[in-house]
Amino acid sequence: MGPTHSKSPFPCSVSRRAQNPPVPENRIFGDYVEPTHTSKSAGRQTSPRAPVPLARSPPPASQRRQPPTSLPLSICHSSLSSADSLSSPSSLPSPAPIPSPPRRLSPDGAHLQLGGDLGPGGDLPGSGRRGRSGRRCAYRSGLAASNEAKMVSKMNKRKRMARGAAVFVALAAMAVIVRAIIRKMRPRITYGPMHERDRIRYDYLNQKIWQSDVLCKNMLRFERAAFFCLCGILRDRNLLQDSPHLSVEQQLAMFLHTIVHNLRNRVVSANFGRSYGTTSIYFRKALHAIGELRNDYIRPPSLETPAKIIGNHRFDPYFKDCIGAIDGTQVRAGVTKDVEPSFRGRKAFTTQNVMAAVDFDLCFTYVLAGWEGSAHDATVLADALTRERGLQVPPGKYYLVDAGYGAKPGFLPPFRGMRYHLNEWGNNPVQNDKELFNLRHSSLRVTVERAFGSLKRRFKILDDAKPFFTFPVQVDIVIACCVLHNYALSQGIDEFIIPEVTWTTQPIRTSRQQLSDNRALVDHRLQIAAQMWEDRQLMYANL
Repeated sequence: MGPTHSKSPFPCSVSRRAQNPPVPENRIFGDYVEPTHTSKSAGRQTSPRAPVPLARSPPPASQRRQPPTSLPLSICHSSLSSADSLSSPSSLPSPAPIPSPPRRLSPDGAHLQLGGDLGPGGDLPGSGRRGRSGRRCAYRSGLAASNEAKMVSKMNKRKRMARGAAVFVALAAMAVIVRAIIRKMRPRITYGPMHERDRIRYDYLNQKIWQSDVLCKNMLRFERAAFFCLCGILRDRNLLQDSPHLSVEQQLAMFLHTIVHNLRNRVVSANFGRSYGTTSIYFRKALHAIGELRNDYIRPPSLETPAKIIGNHRFDPYFKDCIGAIDGTQVRAGVTKDVEPSFRGRKAFTTQNVMAAVDFDLCFTYVLAGWEGSAHDATVLADALTRERGLQVPPGKYYLVDAGYGAKPGFLPPFRGMRYHLNEWGNNPVQNDKELFNLRHSSLRVTVERAFGSLKRRFKILDDAKPFFTFPVQVDIVIACCVLHNYALSQGIDEFIIPEVTWTTQPIRTSRQQLSDNRALVDHRLQIAAQMWEDRQLMYANL
């Protein structure tokens, strides 16, 4: 079987080697390099696979070789004949002639072109330079057109956004103008002059509160001189300031009116001609201002022997190192449902346990509020001793406490199992030294009970119905009331102090913690009781 000849579009038979003559190494077509590949098995060169871009800049347009667009017919026949004679073997039979493709004149009429044999861009077959250049130009033109379309789309989008923003600003400006016009067209609400309203408010204060000391004491629990002195202190220390329509006197009067009578803010706002919000705001401000005075009026006791003890044969020299008394009281509290059980102690309602230390002038020297009503007094005392700025007992001094606190350094309780409270004695004389010690101990410790009674009589918010403030505010109110109590005593106001001869103490509270008594303090208590009993026997013997 003879070799197979490929069809050729030309009128003569041309071998494959003649159609694809060998090219030199690294033949350059335009801007590309076509490397030749050598077959390892046969040792012959193969056709190029793919053009590789040349890493160099293209030559100028003037130096580039331009392929001919048309060839003369004679040149085409001669080149084909020579190639056929050189490449085809003589032993091969000539194939059947192939009809020539139709020819047509070139646009200038000088040359003929072979119809159907022109490559892309009008080039001859085998010459791909013009085709590749055309494809690159077409791709670049399409890319430029795409970029231009994207840029136009982006610019149109920006224009639409700018137009939308301008429309929004215009509509907003129109809305503001229309709103202003509508507000001007509304019928105006007429108010009285500001100075007229202020005059009415001051008339209420002058006629209902400041008209006399009796009215001022009934309404605010202070006489006029003490009230205005307290206003001056708050103003000088910049704790309260005058506002354009609310003076410091009005702010303090509204606060005192609330805690003295346990009134709601709505009632106080109606009495003073203020709004509910204004009353609530200035109540908090006045509460904070009074609380800032706690270090000035709630101070540690003096280390000297109290005037009530010195020179009194019942107490001196047995209690010469006593500096006061400590006890706890239950103050009504309003808390949430989830914590009510812990705040319900021996009372039928929720309370907070307030521990206080009082000197023998009925002034509070230490106050700790906020503990649950079910907490034991000894637990509250232990917390007061461990706080950073808690209760401190000077060395060699002690406080009088009830039996519920137990005997420990700095705290002297009475004997348990003996008569103690004043109402238990009556006309029955004492029988031994322990009963005598308890009687005189109770006569001194009753000071703290009187102080609590005076505090609750002066400020009904501590003793009346359930408070309506939040619990942290309730704790601050207790501290503020103690500060005002000490301030009232410093001004010589003692109307709400309960006389000692009519006072009855509360029943003693017991618990398992009473067993933790300090042995040294118990021995000291026994020595005091024995000395009391011996001196009493000598006194009665000399009568």
